[in-house]
Amino acid sequence: MTDIWTIAGVKRPSEQLEDVMMGRVPYEEAPKAIQSLAGMEFRRAAKEILSGETNAEKRARLDRVPDYAKTYVETEIKKILKDDIRKTS
Repeated sequence: MTDIWTIAGVKRPSEQLEDVMMGRVPYEEAPKAIQSLAGMEFRRAAKEILSGETNAEKRARLDRVPDYAKTYVETEIKKILKDDIRKTS
């Protein structure tokens, strides 16, 4: 049975997100909804990196992020740290 996505000639949202997360489609070229989902994944990765106990562990985790996603993850890390500073001051 053919599904609506095939009939419409459009990739499923999960496939579009995978394309962005794997670097096959640049983040900026993805539809806004997919950018939003990718942003949540970048933020999740940033939180995981920041959960490291030492700076060396955090750096090692960040080093494992693929180059095409690193800029976005680093941006999320900066946002989280900025929010933490605001909360403590």
